[in-house]
Amino acid sequence: MDRLLCGQLHMKVLILLSQLLLAFAQIRDANPWTIEPDGKSGAITETATEADLKRIYGEQNVKDDKIHLGEGEFESGTVLFPEDPMKRIEVPWSDAEGKRFPKSVHVGGIRNAAFPNKSMWRTTYGITLGTTLFELERINRRPFRLAGFDFDYSGTVLSWSGGALEGVFGSDGTKKVFVRLIYSEPAPPEHRAVLGDGSFSSGHPAMQKINPHVYQMIFVFRGRP
Repeated sequence: MDRLLCGQLHMKVLILLSQLLLAFAQIRDANPWTIEPDGKSGAITETATEADLKRIYGEQNVKDDKIHLGEGEFESGTVLFPEDPMKRIEVPWSDAEGKRFPKSVHVGGIRNAAFPNKSMWRTTYGITLGTTLFELERINRRPFRLAGFDFDYSGTVLSWSGGALEGVFGSDGTKKVFVRLIYSEPAPPEHRAVLGDGSFSSGHPAMQKINPHVYQMIFVFRGRP
């Protein structure tokens, strides 16, 4: 009987150790600066709350503010690290009163103009602010289509053209992530060939010449799960 009890105790200890090792591995591998397009994993998920953000990033770094949606429209939401462009993100909520269930997560954009090509935040394949058109073409394994420049939705990727990123970021009415690019200043004169809200291939000679970079990513979680 003693031998049986010792064996059972030994087994319980082994199970507990395995659980602890798994927990430590998950903590070690967790990256608080990664946002996954599916909203199911990563630092901020579709079920997150403002209380979760305060617990993870510190209450002093989570503030209420207005989120710029484009074309002069704003919406109340939560801003992380409002004074640090490298860490700043903006979160409008599906449940605005309860501050639950992110409607979307905005990385970069107008409010981040001081550091348009730098951010701590990453997503699939390490894509971040500053990732170039050439790098996106390499990851996508083919050219893609994007809007022209110098308007509110400047450089928005319109279609990944069936490439590797289409399944990850979505397309058309099923987009999970809006990716927007901008050219670096001073822009070469070729950029005038790709201005406005038309659709251009990333393989267009002017796009290849200016090689724009990501300045904004908007993760769309489709509201309350």
